[in-house]
Amino acid sequence: MFIESIAPAVVFVLVLATQTAYCAVQGIVFSNDSRTYSNWGDLLLRSHFSFSTLFGEAKTTYPIQLYSAWIAVVAVCKLIFGGHWSTAIVALNIVASSAAAALLVSLVERISGSRVASLAATILYLCAYDVFSWSRYVLSDPT
Repeated sequence: MFIESIAPAVVFVLVLATQTAYCAVQGIVFSNDSRTYSNWGDLLLRSHFSFSTLFGEAKTTYPIQLYSAWIAVVAVCKLIFGGHWSTAIVALNIVASSAAAALLVSLVERISGSRVASLAATILYLCAYDVFSWSRYVLSDPT
């Protein structure tokens, strides 16, 4: 019973360590969307978190309301971490990915009743290039 309850925690730590190392080696990726989120986060900070100001002043072709929660996360990271806000976003991505892996492994074991299947799910998750690649982007996609 103890081994079953600790398996998701082990997977969480394993994915956390592996993705952190990958990001440390490959570096953080800042895309055009990252710059947009950064600008919108700055606007939200300047307006003292006035979403009506954000909605009125942000220039976009799609409804910014759909991104308001994410922009708030960016603004809070900028407020707390200052110039290291993008590192905080990537850390959030890695924690979210690690939690997803732990939940996946737990779910696979519950459904299949097989530790081999949960081990296979762990290995497949660790080998999923897209999961690792996107975690280092300063975007909402991985989170």
